[in-house]
Amino acid sequence: MKKILIPSAYLRSDLDDLDKVSYFYTRYVSQYGGIPIIAPSVINLVSQYVSMCDAVLLIGGVNDVDPSLYGTKLNGSKECNRDQDEFELAVLNEAILQNKPVLGICRGMQLINVYFGGDLIQHLDSSDLHLQYERQEEFVHDIDISKSKIFKDAKVKVNSVHHQACQNVPSELNITAYSADGVIEMLEHKTLPILGVQWHPECISNSEVSKKLMHWLLNA
Repeated sequence: MKKILIPSAYLRSDLDDLDKVSYFYTRYVSQYGGIPIIAPSVINLVSQYVSMCDAVLLIGGVNDVDPSLYGTKLNGSKECNRDQDEFELAVLNEAILQNKPVLGICRGMQLINVYFGGDLIQHLDSSDLHLQYERQEEFVHDIDISKSKIFKDAKVKVNSVHHQACQNVPSELNITAYSADGVIEMLEHKTLPILGVQWHPECISNSEVSKKLMHWLLNA
């Protein structure tokens, strides 16, 4: 069985600072035969974390990517945590060095875009359409998939829980899905086994799209 590394996200509770991973992600990995391995945010252990696993899953979270990482000022980003960003970027960099497949979900896709030199829309004008947390387990809008390496061209329904999106995308990445209002919904690296999606497949894990994504991660 393949081991999937899931870097933990930062969460401030009433009592403590936490390393956390939603059970949606761990259930998603295990549902399709993977073993989820949660990695606490200890940056000097990143190389060991990645080497003990077969692939990496970069998850979503409430902490927006610090806009200073893509060379701009704060203008709509919320709850930025530079330590969290640097930890996850180090995991992504190590996965590339070790040639391990990477799937980025929501914030994870945005982080992939920033890593390769892209930037983000810090707050979407259409966030009422895309930020539907209470419906995270429902299909809320269509996306158009085109020229993907793993999907056939199609219009499919997805959920949506985000207020930011990828804006300028570097040449190493192909945009392979959009929503009807032009928001980038999927990125695929041209040569490396790296893929990002803006929606949350872990919350609609029984869908055919979610199944195909996890099978890709486990077998890339």
